Amino acid sequence: MALPTFNSFSFNDSNFITERIVFKGYAGREVIRANIARREGVKLLNTEFGEKEVTLEGVIIADDANNLQSLLDGMKQAITAEEADLILEQGRTFTATIKSLVIPDEHYSQSKAIFEASFICTKPFALGASQVVVIPVTSGLFTISGSVVISGTTFARPVIEYTPGAPVTGDTNITRIDIYHVPTAQTVTVSGFGNGRYLSYADPVSVDFDSFTSLEGGVAADNTGSFPRWQVGTNAFTVSSVGKAFPGGSISLTYAPRYL
Repeated sequence: MALPTFNSFSFNDSNFITERIVFKGYAGREVIRANIARREGVKLLNTEFGEKEVTLEGVIIADDANNLQSLLDGMKQAITAEEADLILEQGRTFTATIKSLVIPDEHYSQSKAIFEASFICTKPFALGASQVVVIPVTSGLFTISGSVVISGTTFARPVIEYTPGAPVTGDTNITRIDIYHVPTAQTVTVSGFGNGRYLSYADPVSVDFDSFTSLEGGVAADNTGSFPRWQVGTNAFTVSSVGKAFPGGSISLTYAPRYL
């Protein structure tokens, strides 16, 4: 299917021809400032990127008036989704909602119409394909060190998961797991496992740095600490057990590159 597409509807085929796309600039950025008492200049309080607007402009070519009406109806039906994938370039996907669709009515042409579609992306970046790093865990160690090279043009928020080794039943006697992000010196601590004390062999533990949540075998687990941003480039980290050494297994880190 030719790009661009929204909700699996192509805006570039024998009938729909996209001639102009506006999306390569930054999303709007909230630069919140405050005056500094008895000092020149201002203080930056927040510089987060906000929503991103994408505009497609082009022409619809039909065989006749009836065919044009049918094409327009099909397009409108396909793009009414509240949120769907908007793909403008290969390997990069925005999550977007149609904001407006403008189709001027040119009465002198019954088989052609121009269109302008505007989309709002609630997140200011496109996501690339997920990347996974897997680290084998040696039994008997309390701390496992790892490193990942984050790609993209802005920070990522990965998911880190520890899967215990054999056996598959019983408890590991691990009471807590700490994930330490070396560049920011920030730690996320996961505890409060399902049996009230120890991590079970059968239950992987995951930490989602995007949703700020932790799971033990699919059930919410307690966490404390900070969820840092993993900036583009090399990010070293450690995963440590408290209570007892790791019984083998593996640690995986999964993230999707973000492109502003």
